[in-house]
Amino acid sequence: MSDSLFSFDRGQGAQYVCGADEAGRACMAGPLVAAAVRFDYERLDADAFARLADLNDSKKLSSRRRAALLPVVLEVADMAVSVVIPAGQIDLDGLHASNTRALGRALEAVAVAGSANLVDGSELKGVGVPSWPVVRGDQTSAAIAAASGAFAGRVRGGRHGRIRHHPGRSDRPGRVACVEHTRAWPRA
Repeated sequence: MSDSLFSFDRGQGAQYVCGADEAGRACMAGPLVAAAVRFDYERLDADAFARLADLNDSKKLSSRRRAALLPVVLEVADMAVSVVIPAGQIDLDGLHASNTRALGRALEAVAVAGSANLVDGSELKGVGVPSWPVVRGDQTSAAIAAASGAFAGRVRGGRHGRIRHHPGRSDRPGRVACVEHTRAWPRA
């Protein structure tokens, strides 16, 4: 899978390709973590590509594989940044505004003049660097996949513990909640 991800990034025609994604947006409690990774395609060699061969959509990687990829991404990437927005700030500002702010800050931190700045999903408005949305970016771009699976998800999971799926939401299996939060939900 990683060959097509890297091909997409190389197709951007830039030396530097930056990718940003978040973890925790679908979470009903806890922080939101956005991460951005910058790859320098003039510096990456065959060994770097081989070491990142398992890079893929984070949902298709086991937690063990994501954990193993994190040090590789941090070593191979030209730069990697994470931004954490705590739950209390999300409650004040709203999820969408918090997500946009976190993704924007992460992308601004890694972007350089002439870089292709890619973000998973929707367009970022009001960000200090030009960016391009990539639908299903973690399945399309190596930089976004690195930010998503190996980095953002690992930072969120490692710092903030495991979050479990809410058992009452089988219609939306991607939604997750922590036990404390589900106890606070109003009962019908």
